[in-house]
Formats: sequence, C-alpha cells, structure tokens
Amino acid sequence: MSAICAQFSEELVESYSLGQLVCEECARFEEHLLICADCQRRLSESDEYVAATKAAALSFARKPNARAAR
Repeated sequence: MSAICAQFSEELVESYSLGQLVCEECARFEEHLLICADCQRRLSESDEYVAATKAAALSFARKPNARAAR
C-alpha cells in the first residue's frame, strides 16, 4: 500500500461501502479512488463483504424459525 493510502483506514473504506461517510470524506476518498488501484481493490473487497453480509441477513430473516414449527 502506498503512503497516501495509509490515510484511508479499513473502517473508512467500509463506511464508504455502507454509505455512511460525510460528504467531505466521501469526496476526498472518491477523488483518490480515481488514481489508486490498491484502494479500488480494497473497496471492491469491502463491497463484496457488505453485499454478502446483507444477503445472509436477509436469508436468515426469511427462514421460518425451526422451533416455532414444532
């Protein structure tokens, strides 16, 4: 990871994936994403993780409770 990428923590990348960054942070990170393949990769991995977590939560919420069926 380059020195400039060190200012973007994993928490910030995840917050971006979740749409939780304030405008100023979001704009600064998006500008950086235009030129940094490493951060693009990190964001892609975070997006995949967030999507998988949301899918699992939806799947769990839709399953009937096995105990209630007894």
